[in-house]
Amino acid sequence: MPDSPLALFVCTGNYYRSRFAEHLFAHLVAEQGIPWSSDSAGLGVEWACKVNVGPISKVALASLQERGITITGPRMPRSMTRQDLEAADRIILLDEPEHRPMMQEKFPDWEDHERVTYWKVLDVPPSEDFHPMDAIDPLVRGLVEEIASA
Repeated sequence: MPDSPLALFVCTGNYYRSRFAEHLFAHLVAEQGIPWSSDSAGLGVEWACKVNVGPISKVALASLQERGITITGPRMPRSMTRQDLEAADRIILLDEPEHRPMMQEKFPDWEDHERVTYWKVLDVPPSEDFHPMDAIDPLVRGLVEEIASA
């Protein structure tokens, strides 16, 4: 377990939504001097990697850069493990309708664990009407505020 509490952000491919949330959270807690760390993983990396190219989505990178956040040497997407769940103090699954069934199948004893929170951010390309990164941003900021006030 890390020295500081850990927030684990989980999506399907660990390429787009969870990676953006992981890096935004890390930036915000560092900026505020909050002793938390972050990580991310995916519940369907084995099949998502067939369509995802490279270590992280260009949309996620651009959205981070728009917020003044630069990451260097991003790692490749990775699958969530039981050890990830056990190590995390907060586990945030990015889209409940998509991820709850995956949790039921892969980690049924963790589906409704007290450390698990479900958000509802769709895995869709950005459009004029909806940009997933813009939906994730206030959720991550709210989580940071919650942690800061605890």
